[in-house]
Amino acid sequence: MLLYEMKAPNSFFGAPFPPRRAFDKLFNALGPYQGLFYQNKRLILQSPALRAVWPEAEHGRSWEEFLAYLPKMISPGEKTHLSEFLKAIVQLEKPYSDRFVLASSYLREYSFLLVHIHPTSFGFHLVLVPSSERSDVDHIHRSLSRQDLNPLFQELEKWIQEMESEELMSEAIRSVPELYRNDVFFQRIVSYHSADGTEEQARLIYRERNERWVRDIFDENPDHHAENIPRIHAKIENGDIQMNITLYVGQVHPLSWAAIPYQTLGKKSLSRLYEFVRNFSDKSAYLAQDFISPIFRYSHFWMGQGYRMESLRTIAEMLSPSPLTLPVIPIWGLTSDTLLIIRQSARLSDPVFLDWEKGLAVILLRNCTLEVAEQKVFDNLSKRMQLPLEPPVTVGSFLENN
Repeated sequence: MLLYEMKAPNSFFGAPFPPRRAFDKLFNALGPYQGLFYQNKRLILQSPALRAVWPEAEHGRSWEEFLAYLPKMISPGEKTHLSEFLKAIVQLEKPYSDRFVLASSYLREYSFLLVHIHPTSFGFHLVLVPSSERSDVDHIHRSLSRQDLNPLFQELEKWIQEMESEELMSEAIRSVPELYRNDVFFQRIVSYHSADGTEEQARLIYRERNERWVRDIFDENPDHHAENIPRIHAKIENGDIQMNITLYVGQVHPLSWAAIPYQTLGKKSLSRLYEFVRNFSDKSAYLAQDFISPIFRYSHFWMGQGYRMESLRTIAEMLSPSPLTLPVIPIWGLTSDTLLIIRQSARLSDPVFLDWEKGLAVILLRNCTLEVAEQKVFDNLSKRMQLPLEPPVTVGSFLENN
């Protein structure tokens, strides 16, 4: 059995569907003394027995804290050996193991300790193997060295992504304007594997209840495709019209929807709600830069008010299976003042790319064809911006000529 971190320190909720079958596989493959460090910052997965070898082991402990404790386990005569080990694991790119003689006063029933480290895409995985026989340690070392553990760790990637998504959802909750606090709620769709291994979908709904935020989980239609839902859409719920506005992480990844009764929008400021959605888009891109899931990797191109121009193709590939055919609208004369106009005029779902040296901004139009961009979008933006816009071109054409 492995114990997992219930939620990240800055989150209201944890990943909704921890991969318990994957946890069991890890436990069976690597034994009773193991732990996984998220970005080496904190222990998020551990076997209960790990504390028998490392008494300070608990969720939240860092890799540095383990390394600081390690000398207490090891015989003083292994000081030079330990120093060489610590140097070897600084830039670790592949699994690494070493055997040490235990301190005489430490774990008296054992004489040796194998320390096995497996670097993963989300941090170091640690395995400790105490033994009274050197031959046993050497045998386990050879066994671990022969195993391909990457498929096991890949099964944890979705769990890590959901942990990070919940951190972003918590930021959205904290950022809700007081004006809407009693009216707005959030929902998102997640996929997971059931006990029999089939893929299912669930709808998560976050709302304030009795002055605290709660998350409810409901079964979802397996044919639901969240990416096909418009950024703003209406839905009838119990006879009332409900408006749903997509929350994007930096204008790219659709994280969830903010839902609010249509009647409420008629009584309160719609512009204030849009301001909340835009502010969340900007701040979430910054927060995502600290994440490690591939889905958020694009956020490293975020500059605060737009993306670096060299990321245009990368982000276009996230938005369409035919990224080179997506239309873009180039805008020259980029300054701080014109950027403000561009951001206010562009849709929240359309990422903006910046090249300050050339004085060039580019709007990437999501879910749009070149024909629609030429016939409708270009004229609308020209009237609203009154800036030197170039006619729309495809991503492919723009990259060829710039």
